[in-house]
Amino acid sequence: MFSCVILARAGEGLKVFVLRMAAQIVFLVGMCKYVSNIKSNPFPKHQIGFYLLTTLSFLQVWMVCVQAQALLQLQKAVTQNSKFSHNSFFILDFVLLCLFPAHKCILVVVFKTHLLWLCVGLEVGFIAAEFGQCCCHGSIISKKQNWKSLEKCVIVPGKRNFSKTVEKRQYTVCKSCALRRFSIQPAQQKKIPSRYLGQPSPFTHPHLLKPGEVTPGLSQVEYALRRHKLMVLIQKEAQGWDGLDHTVILLSNPTYYMSNDIPYIFHQDTNFLYLCGFQEPDSILVLQSIPGKALPSHKSILFVPRRDPNRELWDGPRSGPDGAIALTGVDEAYTIEEFRHLVAKLKGESNMVWYDLRKPVHAALHADYMQPLAEVKARSKNRIQAVRHLVQNLRLIKSPAEIERMKIAGRVTAEAFTETMFASKSPVDEAFLYAKFEFECRARGADILAYPPVVAGGNRSNTLHYVKNNQLIKDGELVLLDGGCEFSCYVSDITRTWPVNGRFTKPQAELYQAVLDIQKSCLSLCSPGMSLEDIYSLMLSLIGQKLKDLGVLESSITDSHFFKAVRKYCPHHVGHYLGMDVHDTPDISRSLPFQPGMVITIEPGIYIPEDDASAPERFRGIGVRIEDDVVITEDAPLVLSADCPKDIYHIEQICGRSS
Repeated sequence: MFSCVILARAGEGLKVFVLRMAAQIVFLVGMCKYVSNIKSNPFPKHQIGFYLLTTLSFLQVWMVCVQAQALLQLQKAVTQNSKFSHNSFFILDFVLLCLFPAHKCILVVVFKTHLLWLCVGLEVGFIAAEFGQCCCHGSIISKKQNWKSLEKCVIVPGKRNFSKTVEKRQYTVCKSCALRRFSIQPAQQKKIPSRYLGQPSPFTHPHLLKPGEVTPGLSQVEYALRRHKLMVLIQKEAQGWDGLDHTVILLSNPTYYMSNDIPYIFHQDTNFLYLCGFQEPDSILVLQSIPGKALPSHKSILFVPRRDPNRELWDGPRSGPDGAIALTGVDEAYTIEEFRHLVAKLKGESNMVWYDLRKPVHAALHADYMQPLAEVKARSKNRIQAVRHLVQNLRLIKSPAEIERMKIAGRVTAEAFTETMFASKSPVDEAFLYAKFEFECRARGADILAYPPVVAGGNRSNTLHYVKNNQLIKDGELVLLDGGCEFSCYVSDITRTWPVNGRFTKPQAELYQAVLDIQKSCLSLCSPGMSLEDIYSLMLSLIGQKLKDLGVLESSITDSHFFKAVRKYCPHHVGHYLGMDVHDTPDISRSLPFQPGMVITIEPGIYIPEDDASAPERFRGIGVRIEDDVVITEDAPLVLSADCPKDIYHIEQICGRSS
């Protein structure tokens, strides 16, 4: 029976296998009786039947052996330390043929085949004792590793040999997992529908997504691990709230319209996107604890728009519940109308709901479903709890796959900056540089620009969020371009300042070099244990010293007025967190010590308006900012925008070629 269960988990239904084994037993009993009849009635017709029975028996034994061999391959996919070799059984077959008459040998070989099943079952049972699949991580775990690490194991769908691909990454296993039972349960990926969905899929966009990926570079396993980590955080938050069922609800963004029925390009809410990768509007993600099981065990459910041929004619294809499950790997999916049935169950006292009431991202879904639920929960002991800060805590630390996406975004943006510098000339329209920058980003695979870029020439560079970009940049003026792109859901944010005619004037070079020196000093401090606030304090001190050296600030300025005077010329912070949003995880304090995997920007600047009578005349009307994207690592910081030129010599070399 144990071998039956193992085979059922290997891909064959338990009922089918039980019926097959029962048929084999009946066949064996019938054959035994038939052989006894041959001994008592040795007639030719019995001999013909015997030979026919012999042929059928060998065919039946061969089929069982093929199935046993498939199971052995499953066993080898789990571990290479096989204790039962099927070759030894074939040697046993040869010995049996030599020692027993033919009709007796058939019986022995068939019984031997069932012995093979028993041995394989015992062997896989032994494997299950040493290697198991964590029911909440979905990964292969070894007791020999003392539960300290795990390897993510993905069973490749559609292959009979149950081949295994292992992505070798180390993760800390939570204590709750170490106390659970483990069993071998190969992950079965559902086939992507052979039609267009509401977003790219490996079937329709094989040039963008590999099999098993939800969004480019990010697999179903990655998204499932994120959901698991969120439930671990909720488990910690819910300590002391025993006997409650927990339900996390996140809404997608709606479609926004620029006029009447003309929509803006849809952009998904990043918290929703982070947990499932689903990129359609008007959807809901639910993570629900499983009754009878402790957190972080949960099931994931998507509620998505119903497929509607009339709407799809205008808006394009929709994934529907079947496409949502196959693409994202969630446990269940239903149409959005079915969500009301779940809401009705959440009104009870035993249900704790985690949802962001203060900032609902979808006004219509909130009004239809969540607001009535919130009114009921407001009169309950178990009020709705916020979940936004927990998701942001997860988003703060980037996985290796996320960093790879951000490396590409940084490289694409750096190349776009170089091409835009090369295309500069004087005079030049800010709109031209805007268009050139966007074209170069999109031509290299960027989905969209990460934000409206600042393309500010001359004195306009002293307006921090100047986005009109409609003036001419004159000969001898600097241009400040603050821009970035979004590549596979992750963004870049880079700023460079350069002369449109290809040569810095002396005052421009002095101010630019001062900012560059400050920026390099700040970059050197991007290491674990530091914080954005720490670097900001250093930046202000360095800017103050540089402004004294340049004669912008008086050397006799008192300490009480020093930082106020410095903030006049640099009114913004030294940087911010970066990720799926430009100003990523905005609720996270800038005082938080850096950890490996954080991504930040470093962007000091000095801005001297042309009407500042207190500043030396030669610096008036000049604004300079230099910004890079940085990954915090255990060692030296990884600058994602390192390919973007910023030294005066390199900038003049590039810009000089175009003039």
